[in-house]
Amino acid sequence: MRQPIARAVLKRILSGIPDEQLTLHQCGETLTARESAMRWLSRLLGGGTKEPKPSFRTYTLGIVGESHKNPDGSFQQAEIKRCREGEAVQLIAEPHNPSDPLAVAVLSRRGTCIGYISREHNEWISEKLATDGIASACIDMIVGGGRDKPSRAVLLELKML
Repeated sequence: MRQPIARAVLKRILSGIPDEQLTLHQCGETLTARESAMRWLSRLLGGGTKEPKPSFRTYTLGIVGESHKNPDGSFQQAEIKRCREGEAVQLIAEPHNPSDPLAVAVLSRRGTCIGYISREHNEWISEKLATDGIASACIDMIVGGGRDKPSRAVLLELKML
C-alpha cells in the first residue's frame, strides 16, 4: 500500500528539479537525478524485477602505450586529453597485431585508440572478450597532464561477469 504513495511523493518532489542540472554519470551510463532516485526508490521498496541480478567482479588496471602515435597519425595523448573519468571505453581484440596476437586495444568513445591492455593481463582479458564476459569498461582515473608530469596515464575499471 505504501509503495505507490512513496513513489508518487518522490515523483512530485523530483518533478521540480531540472534534469539538465543534475546529471549523474555512472560507468557506461548517464542518468538524470530523477531516474537515479526512481531506481533507488524501486530497489528500496522492493519494486522492479524479481530476477537475481548477475554478480560482477570489478577490476582496476592501467593501460600501456599511451604515448605512441596511432596508425592514422593521431596522438594517443591528444585523445586522452579529450577523455573524462567515468567515460565508457571499448576493448577490441587485435589477433592480427604483429607485436602481440593477444593484444587488446582500448578505444575512446570516439573510436580512437588511447592505449592497450598490458601483456600481463591481455590473455585473460582476450578470453573474457571472446565469451562476452566483460559487462562494461570505463575510465576510472586519468593521472598526469600537469607541469611536472605532462603525459597522461589511464586506469580502467572493468566489470566482469
